[in-house]
Amino acid sequence: MNPAFMWVQAICLALACAILGLTPAHLEALVLAVLLTSIWLWMSAAYAAALARRGRHGGAGRSPGRRQADRRVRRQTVVAVVAGVVAGIADPHLHDLWLWHDRRLLSVSLGALGALALIVYASSLIDWYYVRPRLDGIVREPPCRSSGDEAWGNVTRLWYFHRGVAEFLGILAVIVAFSAFVGALIAGSGTLPTAAAVAIPTGAAGALVVLTQTAIATLRNRVINAPWIWIGDELRDDGWRAYVLHLTARGLFLHEWDAERADWGRQREITHERLEAERVRYGRFAGCPGCSGANPGCEWTAGEDGRAEPRRWVVW
Repeated sequence: MNPAFMWVQAICLALACAILGLTPAHLEALVLAVLLTSIWLWMSAAYAAALARRGRHGGAGRSPGRRQADRRVRRQTVVAVVAGVVAGIADPHLHDLWLWHDRRLLSVSLGALGALALIVYASSLIDWYYVRPRLDGIVREPPCRSSGDEAWGNVTRLWYFHRGVAEFLGILAVIVAFSAFVGALIAGSGTLPTAAAVAIPTGAAGALVVLTQTAIATLRNRVINAPWIWIGDELRDDGWRAYVLHLTARGLFLHEWDAERADWGRQREITHERLEAERVRYGRFAGCPGCSGANPGCEWTAGEDGRAEPRRWVVW
């Protein structure tokens, strides 16, 4: 996860809170700010604890660039939290500025979109404070140097789990937002066609059922059942080889080996369906002597000398 892209997510969350401050649901902005603060404190404390004991696991520590990036993530979180607090406690007269025929349904729609913005940013915080420090070799040996370690199976499971939960809750928020917005439009027109009155709740309920079944299947296949390919594994197929960099919503993000140049080449996504259909072989990555570049985000050689940082409550 790139801190620059996380700025976009944080600004979207701040804007959602600001808009909620103009509706009767203004207190939800305050709730979103409290939830975001709790998530940030939890993840930052876990990151600080991992940094304090990183010497036992071979982590290189934070490079100057990573320290600066951590400060950027902290600042963007503060921006979103402040926006939520201000919107939640704003002058009550502001809550009447938003003119609409049915303010209650509109508030539900905007509240769902605010929850969506929080879900997306919270998922990125988990990536930043838990997944990335491990992938980049900050709190333990990176997967390019310890491929096959059981720890990478656990990281892979957690990654699938929190991404799956975020996807499920995000789509649910979209369904609620869309249904409430369409309901507000119909209420504002002064009439409620019978077809629309039946189609909206039926469509939302059907989408929720399909979504729930998909989420359960994903949870069973990717989390409860041990994932068969871990972060840091190597894939091979008839002269082709690739290093598993990240997980995506549909599959894996790979760094492919360019045999002609004898170097690591392009990065691309491959779906789980293709992996299973083509029966791609997988196994432990042979290692990265001299840091050849298989894992371009690795900071194993850019960090400190392996000494543990002073124990802090949160990363500062």
